[in-house]
Amino acid sequence: MKALSLLRKLRILYVEQNPLAEQKVCDWLQSLFAETLVATSTEEAIAMATAKPAQVLMTALELPDRRGLELAVALRKRDQRLPVLFTSTSTAPDDLLAAIRLQAVDYLIKPIDWPQFKAALGRLADHVVDEGNIVVRLGCGWLYWTHEAMLEREGQVQTLTPRERRLIDVLATRPGRWVNTERLLCAVYENPDHASEAGLKNLVMRLRRKIGQEVIVSGYGTGYRLLPPGDD
Repeated sequence: MKALSLLRKLRILYVEQNPLAEQKVCDWLQSLFAETLVATSTEEAIAMATAKPAQVLMTALELPDRRGLELAVALRKRDQRLPVLFTSTSTAPDDLLAAIRLQAVDYLIKPIDWPQFKAALGRLADHVVDEGNIVVRLGCGWLYWTHEAMLEREGQVQTLTPRERRLIDVLATRPGRWVNTERLLCAVYENPDHASEAGLKNLVMRLRRKIGQEVIVSGYGTGYRLLPPGDD
């Protein structure tokens, strides 16, 4: 269940023509995710996703207006790496192949039981970490939640200033790899007149006070890098 705890920071959009018939699934989602949005059609789902973007989509294939596959394609145009789980009574090869082509995290056959559901969410949690667009694992046990601009370790939370967030955003795209100072200055400072190596060093120093000296590594003439998991 430790992997599933990662999902408690995420918002999921659940699309089901008859959510009352799948009440247990709704209950599971509400207990495991930070927020569960429930829609009964693709039109309603798109409106909800526009007003309040979700980090995960779970949709039935069979919907009253359009198919869940079309909904996934539409939302992927906004977020190319949106994790998708499909639910269906169909085991037709064409449907399974379409889900594979969309690189869905999983395809759950109704009626959905807890072991099937738990296994799917375990794969979802692994996917979220592997992709790194929602949460990034760092050294010393830290997690970087990209959509919340927040670092977390064992319940300890550190919020980031806008400049700290921009710094971590760049470094977190390549954990363990060096990023040169020039690139960091361009990313961190919106106004080039405010950019300086001294200012960047002070920014790094303040971050180190929040999360530890060893998490952000500096190299003379090289730049900075984040300590990747396993190197601590």
